[in-house]
Amino acid sequence: MRIGLVIAVSSLVVAVAVSPLAVGQGVVQLDESSFSAQELVRLSAELARLQDYLDNTTLGSQRALGQDAWTAESFAVFTAGSLAERGYSVRLAEAGPRVWVLAEIALGDRTVWVPIEPTPQAGAIQSTLGRIPFVQPGTSSLRLKADYLSPSSTFPLPQNRAPTATFRVSETSVSVGGTVRLIASLSSDPDGQIVTYRWCVGEAPCVVTTSWSYIVRLDEPGDTKITLVVVDNAGRSASANGIIGVSGEGIQPSQSPVKKTRDCDCGG
Repeated sequence: MRIGLVIAVSSLVVAVAVSPLAVGQGVVQLDESSFSAQELVRLSAELARLQDYLDNTTLGSQRALGQDAWTAESFAVFTAGSLAERGYSVRLAEAGPRVWVLAEIALGDRTVWVPIEPTPQAGAIQSTLGRIPFVQPGTSSLRLKADYLSPSSTFPLPQNRAPTATFRVSETSVSVGGTVRLIASLSSDPDGQIVTYRWCVGEAPCVVTTSWSYIVRLDEPGDTKITLVVVDNAGRSASANGIIGVSGEGIQPSQSPVKKTRDCDCGG
């Protein structure tokens, strides 16, 4: 669901808590009468920005529940770490076996903690970072599901060291229409594992893979910039850049067999 800059005052309900969120402190749902007009404008814009990150299909872990021993906590750590890289203060929240994410939004002297459900449905992969658990997603109502408002405890992210990104190419120069293999097998993570590789080639949409090898066809002459972003299992990333020269008329371009996603957030 996309959240615009205008929120219907009659339906705005969010989770609010004192910052910093203390372990075991409940998250309380308040209605719009507790917010000033200025706070509502700021909250609307910040929710829209958060929603953009959550909807970005290049940011998910590409893991399914149970795959490689991934649990609800694994997804929560990954999503929270990814949001922390983008400037959010985050907490992990739990109630029984359920674990989710709380992301902080500052509204002047107040703080709003927005719950995020990161775990994909059974049998599905986590293609995005998660969703805000609205009671009626896709409508103007922003009322949150009650079971996300009373965690039994909250806790910070575990410490995590950044991965290292590096790649090499099978060819440093090709003709138009030629293919190049990009190889990131020497990328590594000191305290976990790399889960995704985001390949951003020239002006084309970025492509996410779970493999360190990717074959790309280059159809535009000139120097083509390549950016690799590797992301570890705790959501932390590192990037590396390179240039491939493309010259000559070469082969007539054809559609790439690789499925592309929306533009990636290649800022790390």
